[in-house]
Amino acid sequence: MTFREYYTSTGEPENDRMVNMLENVCKAGKKEPLRIEGEVNEVNQKEIERVKNAMDSIDFEMLRELLDDMARRSGLSGEALNFLGKDRIILSTEQLNENVIRKGQYGLFENVIRIFPQGIVLALRDNIASELVKKMENSPNKTASMSLKEINITEERLKLKVLKSVIHEQVHALSFTKIVTKYTEGSLRRFIRIRGKNNFEGFYSVLSGYNKIFFDEDLEGMPSPNKDFIAFDEGVTEKIAFEILNKYLSVEGSDMPAAQVNELEENTKKETTYGLCLDLVDDVIRRVAKQSGFSEDSVWQAIKRSKLEGVNFEDTEIGAFFDESTYKGFFEKLRKLQTSDSKDIEHVQTCLRELDDDYVPKK
Repeated sequence: MTFREYYTSTGEPENDRMVNMLENVCKAGKKEPLRIEGEVNEVNQKEIERVKNAMDSIDFEMLRELLDDMARRSGLSGEALNFLGKDRIILSTEQLNENVIRKGQYGLFENVIRIFPQGIVLALRDNIASELVKKMENSPNKTASMSLKEINITEERLKLKVLKSVIHEQVHALSFTKIVTKYTEGSLRRFIRIRGKNNFEGFYSVLSGYNKIFFDEDLEGMPSPNKDFIAFDEGVTEKIAFEILNKYLSVEGSDMPAAQVNELEENTKKETTYGLCLDLVDDVIRRVAKQSGFSEDSVWQAIKRSKLEGVNFEDTEIGAFFDESTYKGFFEKLRKLQTSDSKDIEHVQTCLRELDDDYVPKK
């Protein structure tokens, strides 16, 4: 199988000529490894250099082998693995949403990974600041000014954060992607000539892992994305990413304490809703395993394989199976959960946990 496929609006596979054109939309021009996108200034230059150095420490060949091994163990061939090397990774100074601190993003239309140095550094500073607040609470005599001086991001900690961000986006990249395009060969040529960069405008829908994105027009006639199963997909991606991270550190022979990896996972749960999404996936695995009689690991392997090979999650039998394993209407709620809906995610988690005989409500 291929991990990335294009279809016409009538459901037919795009011809090879169109596929090559679509895949090469963003390959024109110089594409040096870890190129910088956006403005570089005195404020962000040091952060960019530190993150670039952390990126240079990553063994991409080893990472590729681990992801290839995961694909094979899931019964998939690694030959067509959509692994993105340094030439497909961008260090970006642009924050696409001021309300969200972005650390990484998979640009599925361009097929590139963006790493945001400022977002990574800000997230780490927030983590350290939270730790210092706890220390201050336990040591009333420790002043705030003294604590602030301790906010120093070590190279080891930065490397771990960068590595985890790269792995997370690599998992998105190798997940099965189905793109339904509205382009004709002529309109695509015009688009490349005028815009030079791919975006939402030429697509009806995209399936990336479990996440299905489809486009409606907003009030200004511009494409507005709607996303199904995104919270579940991000939770699965996080769970896979931490598995690969731990394997990478083990194979590398890293002497990094396990406590630091655990700390990274705990901080991930605090700094974004992705932690909630990860917990949601664990709750789904536990519940489905209990009701089906399969082991939790078997259920997890099936979920992982389905993300990689592009199983149609909207299949009526799958929806019915999920509802039977949980409660009526669960599958539809799972479809609509967004990563920004922390209260809705927590509500669904609570509903799942209340099904257990030994459930104890939070006080």
